[in-house]
Amino acid sequence: PDVLIVCDPQKFKNGRIFGAPDFVAEVVSPSSVRRDNILKLHKYSDANVKEYWIVDPSTEKVIVYDLRSEYGFNIALYTFEDKVPMNLYDGELVIDFTEIKRALQKLTP
Repeated sequence: PDVLIVCDPQKFKNGRIFGAPDFVAEVVSPSSVRRDNILKLHKYSDANVKEYWIVDPSTEKVIVYDLRSEYGFNIALYTFEDKVPMNLYDGELVIDFTEIKRALQKLTP
């Protein structure tokens, strides 16, 4: 994954992570869209990852999957104009994608 969060310190041993992370984010590229949206979603869900984000810079969209439900998962769609709350932290931690969008615009000629 491009970004991951592990909340349980017991999962860290000898500089490695054992077990599933609590949060995973993938930044998609044109060649990884299908893999990130289908294959990885199911793999992370099966591994008991709690939250999975797919960040697509080309469409400026963020898909948030809350995978904690025993009956499937909840999905929310955001744009790079939004502040995206992390379900893992009950929405108290928010990622401001407007700042990310601004930084990306500075990188593009």
